[in-house]
Amino acid sequence: MPDSKVGQLLTLLDRSGIPQELEELLKDRPGPKGVRPRVVPAGLLLSAYYTGRATVADAWRILHYSLKPRDPGCGLGQLPVEAAR
Repeated sequence: MPDSKVGQLLTLLDRSGIPQELEELLKDRPGPKGVRPRVVPAGLLLSAYYTGRATVADAWRILHYSLKPRDPGCGLGQLPVEAAR
């Protein structure tokens, strides 16, 4: 996937306010910290754009197999496989 298209879609997602709302809603939730909440809607958005389907399975495949390692600040850095379980 081209970095420019991934960046464009992530910017669209960030401007929607959804990731910020998810961070706020989940900030005091008990339990271990996993991947940032932004990762799930980002995966679904990328999946919808590239496959025409927004399924969790397709999003997981894109996040784990179709993206290059990215700057950790973007929230989509190297994702451990066990984080999806």
